[in-house]
Amino acid sequence: MRLANIIRAVRFEPWAITPAGHATLSAIVQRAAAGGLRADDSLLSQLIVSRPAMTIDENGTATIQIFGTLLSKSTAIEQTCGNTDYMQIRQEIGMAKAQGAERIVFAVDSPGGMVAGVRETAQAIRTADMPTMAMVDGDACSAAYWLASQTDRIEATPSSVIGSIGVIMPWIDQDGAWEAMGMEWNPITNDGATLKGAGGGPSLTPEQRQFLTDSANATAADFWREITDVRGMLPEELKRAGFYEASRAIQMGLIDAVI
Repeated sequence: MRLANIIRAVRFEPWAITPAGHATLSAIVQRAAAGGLRADDSLLSQLIVSRPAMTIDENGTATIQIFGTLLSKSTAIEQTCGNTDYMQIRQEIGMAKAQGAERIVFAVDSPGGMVAGVRETAQAIRTADMPTMAMVDGDACSAAYWLASQTDRIEATPSSVIGSIGVIMPWIDQDGAWEAMGMEWNPITNDGATLKGAGGGPSLTPEQRQFLTDSANATAADFWREITDVRGMLPEELKRAGFYEASRAIQMGLIDAVI
């Protein structure tokens, strides 16, 4: 079942997203898994704004949305819930080129999303072969900022929130629940495969936790390197993954203008 992939991703894979954004996505996924949400749910149109498709105006400006939670290989129901698939962004960049667009504006309002797919999409933005700009009206956090940082210029409305440069691997320790049910995680692996059980049981060994921490650190280093390759030197304070309103973000070099 395809929904199993997003459930696994929400629980065990690295994300470049704000904590609030991940909590919201997790709640939606849990509802969908319980059968409480369908792609044709009439309430969705009242509760959730769907992602607009790319447009090209009479001046040759293509507008591409970086909107909602950013996902990789998502399903129709996940996209209906106001999210964006990285593939949609990459495809629309290609469409903009094919249709003769002269420039691309990326309209950004996203708390971030999955790490899987973000590097490829950042590369597509960086090599778009035409002038690019990110226009933030809302959030440009974590993976969304990773993408925005690859444009030639970033502008934001005064109340926009920018930053959260970091990686999170959500983990729910279920030791207490398993103990209450009389269950114990006791996998059989080949000799020496001490990391094989990471992600399957209720808790992590110190060695497994360090392995996952090392993975998050490596992704965060890639994140930092890619944004500073384009934006130049940034304050080390940003590595704490704080997020800032536009007036502070421009002082820290995260954006170029407040409009």
